[in-house]
Amino acid sequence: KVAGEAEADRIAVMLDDPNHGVRFAAAGSLAEMGPAAVDAVALRVRVMSSTAKVLAAHTLGRLGGLRAAECLETLLESTDWAVRSAAVAGLARLGEATAVEMAKQALSEESNPLARSLMKASVVGSHVQ
Repeated sequence: KVAGEAEADRIAVMLDDPNHGVRFAAAGSLAEMGPAAVDAVALRVRVMSSTAKVLAAHTLGRLGGLRAAECLETLLESTDWAVRSAAVAGLARLGEATAVEMAKQALSEESNPLARSLMKASVVGSHVQ
């Protein structure tokens, strides 16, 4: 928060920190930066651990915009059901019709029952039905 948008790249790396407190502080700082932080997260998300990808997906949902939606769409391809569920939650949080349609499509294709349940809750709770 003190560093400002110029440090978005450095803070985005901290989404994958081994300490959960550091990860959540980084997510909060990035979310406060707004759309300026999307690129920093998007550039690193492919090499993050699954835990970091889940947090990144939720953060991208808070940041908003087309670039965030594109990054979340790539996370839908994850082999990890928790990452896919978080990506759907991020897309639904964006509240844009196209993003919500992507979330609904992912829900219709999901085979993991726990992931389906989480995805359904995200889609039902979205601003665009």
